[in-house]
Amino acid sequence: MQPMVTLGFNHFKSNETHSSEIVEKSGFVGIGVDPLGIAKKWEGSDVCNYPGFKCATLPDQKVTALAAADFNGYGFSGPDLQLTDFLDKLFDLCIYHANSNNFRGPVPLDISTSRIRYLSELDISNNNHSGGFPRSVLQATNFTFLDIRFNSFSGPVPAEVFNLHLDVLFSLFK
Repeated sequence: MQPMVTLGFNHFKSNETHSSEIVEKSGFVGIGVDPLGIAKKWEGSDVCNYPGFKCATLPDQKVTALAAADFNGYGFSGPDLQLTDFLDKLFDLCIYHANSNNFRGPVPLDISTSRIRYLSELDISNNNHSGGFPRSVLQATNFTFLDIRFNSFSGPVPAEVFNLHLDVLFSLFK
C-alpha cells in the first residue's frame, strides 16, 4: 500500500492522483519550454518521485506531504508560466527554489505563514517576475532565506523587510 501524500492544493492521496491532474491543478500547464525534459518525467501518481519535488512528514500531522519544490536551473519558460495558482496552493511547502527559469508576473499575494505555514525558503532569483516589491513576503514569518534578485521588480524596498528574521536576504531593485 502506498503512503498517503497530502498535496497542499487539494490534499490528494498519492495513490489516487494522476500526474496530469497534479500538473494541471498546480498551474504548471504554462511550461512551454522544458529544455531538460523534467516535466515529461512527472509520471505516475506519487509526486514524491517526480524530479524537483521532495516529500517529508509533516511535524504536526504525521502524514507525508510535498515539502520542497526545487526547480533551480531547469530553464522552464512559457508565456503563461507564473507562480500564482501554484506556489500559493502548496500549503505544506517548506522550500521553494526556482532560480534561473523564466517565471513571469507578480509573486502570489498570499504566501504568508497563515496560508503556507512551513515556508522557510523562497528563491525566485533569475526569473522575469515584475511589479513592485512582493509585499506578500513580509507576512511569511518563518522565512530564513529569501532571494528575489535579478527579476524585473521595481520601486522602493519597504522598510519592513529589515524586520524579517532572515539568515540570508538577497534583493536587487531598479
